[in-house]
Amino acid sequence: MNGRQHSKTYYDHFEHVVTPFNFTNTIVVFQHLMNYVFHEYLDDFVVCYIDNILIFSKNMEDHEHHICLVLEKYQQVKLLFTKLEKCEFHQSKMELLGYVMFGDDICMDPHKVQTIFY
Repeated sequence: MNGRQHSKTYYDHFEHVVTPFNFTNTIVVFQHLMNYVFHEYLDDFVVCYIDNILIFSKNMEDHEHHICLVLEKYQQVKLLFTKLEKCEFHQSKMELLGYVMFGDDICMDPHKVQTIFY
């Protein structure tokens, strides 16, 4: 299972490189795939939300090891279609899904809260 969808066309078999999200339940299936692939790491040092993978660690040494484990898992299941320009490594502060995470703290993104009140 590699996360790609296949379509049979009149002329040939077509394999989507990017998952077309207009198919029914595609996002649910992809989320299930990510949970299946990273099940042993989930909530230990990985959180997956669709195509967002957050790797968190107590220190830099652990973090580098965790990154290697995640990339190895990607390679094992042939999910190596990550765009490196969209990746951020060794961040002490992260914004994701309307939250800001830094250290042991998680708070609402101030820009999102400001939008609500103004």
